[in-house]
Amino acid sequence: TYLKSLMLLTATGCMISCSKETSTSPDPTPTPKVSNILKGTISSDLTLLNGGAAVDYYLEDIVKVEARLTIEPGTVIVAKAGAGLEFSTAKGTIKAEGTAAKPIVIKSESDTKGGWLGIKFQDSNSPLNVMRHVTVTDGGSASFDGDESKKATIQFAGINQLKMKNCTVSNSANWGLYETVTSNLTLIEFDSNTFSNHTGFPIYIFDATAKSLGSKSTFSGNAKSYIGLMQKSFDGLNGSHIWKKQAVPYFWDDTDPLIIGYFSTNGSLTMEAGAQLIMGPGSAIVIGENANDNGYLKLQGTAANRVVIKGETATKGFWKGIYVRTASMNNDFNFATVSDAGSSNLGGTGTKANVVVDSESSLKITNVTLSNSLGCGVTVSTNMGIINSSSITFTNNAVGNECTF
Repeated sequence: TYLKSLMLLTATGCMISCSKETSTSPDPTPTPKVSNILKGTISSDLTLLNGGAAVDYYLEDIVKVEARLTIEPGTVIVAKAGAGLEFSTAKGTIKAEGTAAKPIVIKSESDTKGGWLGIKFQDSNSPLNVMRHVTVTDGGSASFDGDESKKATIQFAGINQLKMKNCTVSNSANWGLYETVTSNLTLIEFDSNTFSNHTGFPIYIFDATAKSLGSKSTFSGNAKSYIGLMQKSFDGLNGSHIWKKQAVPYFWDDTDPLIIGYFSTNGSLTMEAGAQLIMGPGSAIVIGENANDNGYLKLQGTAANRVVIKGETATKGFWKGIYVRTASMNNDFNFATVSDAGSSNLGGTGTKANVVVDSESSLKITNVTLSNSLGCGVTVSTNMGIINSSSITFTNNAVGNECTF
C-alpha cells in the first residue's frame, strides 16, 4: 500500500511538472493559409472569398468562366505567367464589387508588365457583368487566341455588356482596355476609372463605343496618352453620339475616315466643350457621304473650353480634313479650332482644305479658328454649298483662307 501511494504521488508530481512546462513554452509557428488554385473551366456558380491571406487565389492557366463568378471585397487573385481569365457566353459573368477600403486585386505573380494574359470577355452578353473598385494590373503578355495584335489587360470579343466604375487598370505590356475586330460592346456604366502605365493606348475602342465613356476617368504614364478610336462600321456612326470632354484627347487611329452617316444611315456626332480629337496621318472626317441629309457634326465649344480637332503633329497637311456632304442645319461649329489638314482632295471636289462644304450642303461656323492647312482654310462649292459664318480666324493656310470650287 505504501509503495502504491508513493508511486501515485510521484506520477502526479510529474504530470503537474510536465503541464507547467508545456504551458510556458512558445506557441508553434502558425500554419500559413494555403491559397486556392483556379484552373480549367468554372461551370457552376462560384464565390471567391476574402480569406485574409496575402493571396487568396492563384490562376494556374487560362480559366474559362461559364457561370456566375462573384468576388468578395478585398479578395486578392494572383495569376501565373500564361494564365488568364475568360468570361464566355452569356452565362459566364462577373460580379466583382469591391469597396474603396477593400478593393479587389487581380495581378500577376511577377508584378511586371505582361506578367499574365489578362481578362477577356467573349460573348458575355449580360447586364449582370459589373466591376467596381477592382484593380487589374500587369496583363497583355499575349493574346488568348494567338493574335499578338490583341494583347491587352482587358479585352472584348463578340457581343458583351459591362458596368465598370472606380476601377484601376495599369501596367499592361500593350493596351489597357481593348475591343477586338469582332467586338460589339455595350458599356452600361463606365466612369471614374484610372488607367496608368500602359505600353500602348490606355483605352482602344470603336468610335461607336466612345459615347458610353463618362468624363471622370484619369490617365497617367501611358506611352500613348490618348483614347484610341477606330472605325466600327463602313456605314459610319448610326444614331446620336455625344463625345464628352476627357482628361486626354481622343485619337483617330484609322486610315479609314471617321464617317457620320452613310447612305441610309442616320448618324450624328456632337463633341462637347473641351473635347479634343487628334487625327492620325492621312485620316479624314466625312459627314453624311451619299446620305439622306440627316447626318451632322456639332462642335459645341465655349470661349473657355474650345473643341479642338488637329493633326498629331502641327504639320500642314498632316490629315485630310472635314468633308461636309449634308444640308442639315445642325452642322454647326462654335468655339472650335480645326488645323493641320489639307493633305489631299476630299471626295471628288478637287480641293484641299481644313473644311470642305460640298454642293447642296451647309455649315454654320461661329468663333472658329482654321489654321495651318496645306490648302485653304475653308472651301465651299459654288453649287449651293452654303456657309453661314461669323468671327472666323484664319492663320497660316498655304493656298488661301476662303476658297470656292
